[in-house]
Amino acid sequence: MKYHQLFAVLTIIGLFSAHCARPCPKDIELGTLFLSPSTKSFLPAAQDVNSMTFKDSSGQTLVFYLTNNANTNSEIPVETLCQRGDFLDQTSQVSKYIVQTRRWSFASPGNAYTLDVQAEMQNLGAYGNPADTIFIESFVTWGQKIPNPSRTGTMSVLSSERGSAAKITDTQRQTYNKYRVVADTVLLGKAMTNVYVTPKEGSNTLYIFYTKTNGIEAFTTDTETWVRQ
Repeated sequence: MKYHQLFAVLTIIGLFSAHCARPCPKDIELGTLFLSPSTKSFLPAAQDVNSMTFKDSSGQTLVFYLTNNANTNSEIPVETLCQRGDFLDQTSQVSKYIVQTRRWSFASPGNAYTLDVQAEMQNLGAYGNPADTIFIESFVTWGQKIPNPSRTGTMSVLSSERGSAAKITDTQRQTYNKYRVVADTVLLGKAMTNVYVTPKEGSNTLYIFYTKTNGIEAFTTDTETWVRQ
């Protein structure tokens, strides 16, 4: 390589190096938060299974197989402490909490039907100041039927306010509390007590029947009823 070409290359490297911002330090962990007993009460051992079998009124069987069993930690950032560089070499530093998440996902063969159970933590407070965090826990069940006519339904419960009751608004509670409780009911001969049920979301709703004792007990649509065996 000729001298002037080498000089040009070194100049470009030098300019690029000078332009690169010093990376931000590593993120700061403020603590680890685990799901509370009130949330865990929605996660009975009977739901921690590898498969679930349901029957309809004709005796037909529908088996769901476990596709995801997650007991993991996720991150909730609450404040940005550093941000340097541009889109080519941008780095950032945040303060964050490590929080527990629990989830089971099930699907029937061909994914014609799917059912999901999840418990997680969220921050309802303003981002930018750790003192403004408002952690809550929610329990969610979700179901979907793909074959026509398709149906879907979601039920959620604000399962723990984690001592933040005074900071949580009624609107926020309504956002997370989307369920109804049926004291006693019977589906295809199966008696259930204190059942959490998906609220009606229109004519295309899939309703999940859930208890703290057994987890998912049954699900129905306007044309089908499936009861867990």
